[in-house]
Amino acid sequence: MSCCGKGRLQATEARPEGATGARPRAIFVYDGATSMVVVSPVTGRRYHFAGPGARVDVDGRDRPYLMAIPHLRALL
Repeated sequence: MSCCGKGRLQATEARPEGATGARPRAIFVYDGATSMVVVSPVTGRRYHFAGPGARVDVDGRDRPYLMAIPHLRALL
């Protein structure tokens, strides 16, 4: 009986030099009047903006989606 060694092999392969596995991030600031919660369809993450001026660290993959939402703007 053989195992599915490909999955294990891929998990143990070395990463290219300089690759850290860190995902890009972005900081968003909210300028609306109340609090707001955004759930990204890209990553499924839930971002809570507590009130005007709230800054939230956002997964970089969600950046394009959040850019299209009124009262949110990217700082990074």
